[in-house]
Amino acid sequence: MDKTPGFGPHGTCWRWTGAQASQYGAIMIERKKRLAHRVGYVLAVAPVAPGVNVRHTCSTSLCVNPAHLFVDRLQCKKGHLLTLANTYVGSDGGKRCKACIKQNYTLKGRVAQP
Repeated sequence: MDKTPGFGPHGTCWRWTGAQASQYGAIMIERKKRLAHRVGYVLAVAPVAPGVNVRHTCSTSLCVNPAHLFVDRLQCKKGHLLTLANTYVGSDGGKRCKACIKQNYTLKGRVAQP
């Protein structure tokens, strides 16, 4: 791990310098490949439940700084996958599922007009 100042958007990222898998840091644990940032989050912050993703606030895929990591659901409350393409981020930073927005819009359009 490289903690040299200057890496990442604010110069505070801890860059994983070991193995990589799909642009993310990777580490073998009990003969299974694990994402380094997820392992770092579990060790430094808290366990992560299945169906929950560990994401970066810094958008640096090799960063393992626990201060730059947060947990996020993989699905909305209605079960739609929350991908970058299917998620709207509002000006307040709140996230909304585009599929749910579309369904709500469609339902409102079907309401009988006088």
